[in-house]
Amino acid sequence: MDQKSIGNPSGFRLEKIGFEEMPGQSPLFLDFLAKESTHSRKFWPNKNKRLEEFSESVLAHYRTDRDELCEALFKLNRSYGAAEKTLRNIDVLKDQGTVAVVTGQQAGLFSGPAYTIYKALSAVRIAEELSSQGIKAVPVFWIASEDHDFEEISSATFIDADKKPFRVSVSRLDEYEGKAVDSIPLPSDVSSLINDLRSRIKPTNWTENLLAKLEDAFRPGRGIGKAFGCLLADLLRDFGIIFVNPMDLKIRKLSRPVMVEAAKRSLQIAKSIGERNKEIEAAGFHSQVLVGDGFFPMFRFSNEGKRLALKESAGMLVSKDGSFEVPKDQFVNEIEQMPEIASPNALLRPVVQDYVLPTVCYVGGAAEISYFAQNSVIYEILGRPVTPIRHRNAFTVFESRHSRTLKAYDIGFESLSNGYAALLEAVTARNIAPGMFKRFESLQESVSSGMKDLQDAFEGTDPGLAENARKRLSKMLWHVEALKRKYVRAEAVRDQDRRRRIADLCSSGYPFGSLQERTLSFVHMINIFGPAALDSVYLGIDPDGDEHKVLFL
Repeated sequence: MDQKSIGNPSGFRLEKIGFEEMPGQSPLFLDFLAKESTHSRKFWPNKNKRLEEFSESVLAHYRTDRDELCEALFKLNRSYGAAEKTLRNIDVLKDQGTVAVVTGQQAGLFSGPAYTIYKALSAVRIAEELSSQGIKAVPVFWIASEDHDFEEISSATFIDADKKPFRVSVSRLDEYEGKAVDSIPLPSDVSSLINDLRSRIKPTNWTENLLAKLEDAFRPGRGIGKAFGCLLADLLRDFGIIFVNPMDLKIRKLSRPVMVEAAKRSLQIAKSIGERNKEIEAAGFHSQVLVGDGFFPMFRFSNEGKRLALKESAGMLVSKDGSFEVPKDQFVNEIEQMPEIASPNALLRPVVQDYVLPTVCYVGGAAEISYFAQNSVIYEILGRPVTPIRHRNAFTVFESRHSRTLKAYDIGFESLSNGYAALLEAVTARNIAPGMFKRFESLQESVSSGMKDLQDAFEGTDPGLAENARKRLSKMLWHVEALKRKYVRAEAVRDQDRRRRIADLCSSGYPFGSLQERTLSFVHMINIFGPAALDSVYLGIDPDGDEHKVLFL
């Protein structure tokens, strides 16, 4: 594939933080990143496989008709308005020696959280690295449009002109509850959301052009899956990414053989995943997906289009809501005749996408890495090579003023997770005149010393009174400490500049108390920095992706 050619954006600076230093990380994910993990060989069998070697196994096992696949991809990507570079990459994918670097994400409002973009650009960089080694590779983005959790994808977060985070959310009619998001049309109020953004975000040289892109992609009546695909194809048009929508009928027909085989071998799959979960738990970790009695690895779409979870019992498949029941053999025949009625669950989906595509690796986040620890047994049961997974690159993007705040108040990035109030108090405490803290320390020492003398005096004559003195000392010291905290908070309120700068830092770095990349839309970054924000992230990506990067622009 063609290399992306860009200049070095001015002011671009990176700092790296190990994930082990960041709060809230899954122990299973940290084990995956560890160089000397004792569990990697079992949970992620091809984790350390060199991709140029694994590509040979991928191509040897690949059976999907490339002409049919690429015909479907041409039609789909043209419908998204994909650029010529993407169409050229589809031509490259036709070649029997081409592999795919795959990533994916749910179809979210206004591109979803920022890590959607980081996934896509991570796949681009890995594909380029393979291409530079003489291996034909193209980046592919699998839009998870089958998912039915509308609430998870119905909102987007931005920062307003007053530097405060806010959310916009799209409504859904009750008639679409439980349906795949691809089939849910955008309501008329989506236009008012864009007008809301226009009135609230900071106006820049790029704002109107960016809002026009949102209006063009997220049109009332258009399916959310297509709207998402159109926006990403526009924003990422210079990177040659191929988009796949698994709800496309031709794609579903191509996935039919592996879906049929998975349905036939569902009992073996359920048993093996259950055993793998026990192994994960025995190693001291938690499974991402719990497997209970009757586990079946796929959903069925009802006649009304609802995605029904299924349970298997005595050769029968029953929907968990009780609205559907059919012999499993009949369901298998239905998939063979109408592949569009079935949809893989989170553990089977990677196997399906890696059957449809010649996947040399998947680029995912911490949760997906946990999925892969569980579902490698499905690959083995279905006779598929276990796809290596690479962690997507992770970023927090700051403006230059945030760099100055971090430096001025000696704030470590990881401390932002403590929240605004705790961070403000800690910074204020470090900047208060040392003499005031010495007064509190002197008071605490005096109280402790005086009460200790009384306690010692009481010990020989009245042990009960000595115990009472000990308890009162504890309370007195607590009150002194509480007074010190109140003093710090009062000082924090008095320094308006410090309060404003730290609030701004937290709003940007941890909006609504969550890591920026999991909350804020990357559309916000483009509005502030222009399209160069994409180039900066692209340049900052390391194909290994084993550290969190703080990017200052």
